[in-house]
Amino acid sequence: MKTVKLYEIDSYLKECECVVQAVTDYNEKPALILQETIFYPLGGGQLSDTGTLDGVRVIDVVEEDGVIYHILEKAHSFASGRKALAQIDWDRRFDFMQQHTGEHILSGVVENRLGYKNVGFEINEEFMRVDYDGVFSAEQLEELEDEANRLVIDNRSVEVFVPEKDVIEQLEYRSKRKLEGEVRIVDVQGVDVCACCGTHVNSTAQVGIIKIIEDMHHRGGTRLNVLCGERALRDYRALNNQSRELSAGLSAPSRELTKAFAHQQLLRQEEVRRMVSLEREILNLRLDDLSSTEEWIHFEEHLQGRDLAKLSAILAKEKEIFLLLSGDDESGYSYILTTQTKDAREIAAAMNQSLDGRGGGKPEVVRGGFKAT
Repeated sequence: MKTVKLYEIDSYLKECECVVQAVTDYNEKPALILQETIFYPLGGGQLSDTGTLDGVRVIDVVEEDGVIYHILEKAHSFASGRKALAQIDWDRRFDFMQQHTGEHILSGVVENRLGYKNVGFEINEEFMRVDYDGVFSAEQLEELEDEANRLVIDNRSVEVFVPEKDVIEQLEYRSKRKLEGEVRIVDVQGVDVCACCGTHVNSTAQVGIIKIIEDMHHRGGTRLNVLCGERALRDYRALNNQSRELSAGLSAPSRELTKAFAHQQLLRQEEVRRMVSLEREILNLRLDDLSSTEEWIHFEEHLQGRDLAKLSAILAKEKEIFLLLSGDDESGYSYILTTQTKDAREIAAAMNQSLDGRGGGKPEVVRGGFKAT
């Protein structure tokens, strides 16, 4: 016996008594089949409801051949024919309702204005993804977003109904595939008419706000990530808090952060140029000092990385053997050993053994390090 879908009749039902039709399992987890349910099952791009049945957590809901399985978190004592109090997680449900109706508004605007079709749709717990078969300019996306939000403010009605066969045959509506039998229609007044099995708010005003947060090319078209309602509010709050922190850090008003960041980048680039110039001067001074000395071991405090390697490479041509050291007790020491007449690997092996170090390389140059103080 197919489950009566109360959520299709009234998306605002938060709880009701349901009769247990069968006690079963689904993918090795305890599950119940109810005669009627307010729990929306996974499908149509929308995640399932969660909630409780007589206090037992319902962690997932799936539909197969018209039968809806309510998957439970743990074992239970339900029996066939018994009544159970069903309660959905309303905040989750209403969030999905806001997202889903928001998608219908946006897709209606996109098709009406540009003729692009919605070819993919998914609501997850973080954002809503909508795929279209066309490409948008940045200006078009702003215009579409503005129009969608004007329709939200207009407080248009959202009606859900199943038309008679002769009516549906004459009705123009959006659908990704050809449908047979009863077709459930969601009609956003003057905006969009679409075949849909999902849960929706009953007026556009309850969507709150529609915000496109990301767009990307996808399979020759465009994928949009969208936030509606409370999700958009939470996102704006997070961005505003971040803006405040950056404003304090950059000592600039929030509306001038881009300008302040660009200025910081210029200062940083100038600082890098000065550092490179200073390191070049230090390198030249070191070369002058070390080229004229008989010492074959030098500890370098200022040069690092590429400049240290450059200094070693130049000295390798001038010195028969040279050991260049750098580092500190906390992070350890590194070395570059070069030689013209001996095998640097043999010398380094003896040094590593004595200092508990590690390293390797070629006969003429070895790099390594140790922790000895």
